[in-house]
Amino acid sequence: MPALYDGYNSNSPWLQVTLSDTANAPTRPADLFSVVKTGSTATDPRNRIDYRVAMRYNGQPLQVENKKPITLTGVNTALIRPVTLPGFRVPVICTPTPLDLTVLPFAKASKTAGRYSGTLRVNLAADALAP
Repeated sequence: MPALYDGYNSNSPWLQVTLSDTANAPTRPADLFSVVKTGSTATDPRNRIDYRVAMRYNGQPLQVENKKPITLTGVNTALIRPVTLPGFRVPVICTPTPLDLTVLPFAKASKTAGRYSGTLRVNLAADALAP
């Protein structure tokens, strides 16, 4: 299960999370992310498979928009879990934040045949000060 680590044992009052993909699809709705056929561009909907991302924070679902920051408040009072991170000898306290990816239905014949791939980036900003 994904968990967010603020570097402060989940004592930050807030975290800012931005999810983005690497597909360049300017006409795609803001709430969509995509994987793209290898060797093609995402501008043609036939060459991409779109999906939505939802984030569950403190037990509540949040819809995510591509490249739009989400400010999670109350991190210091949210659900927490000890997690062992690479390079750390002792567990650190993290905030569980699972991601749910939902592929939009599509007709197989509407897509170009081939291998599809993509990257979903999760950028995290944390600070002890209020945003």
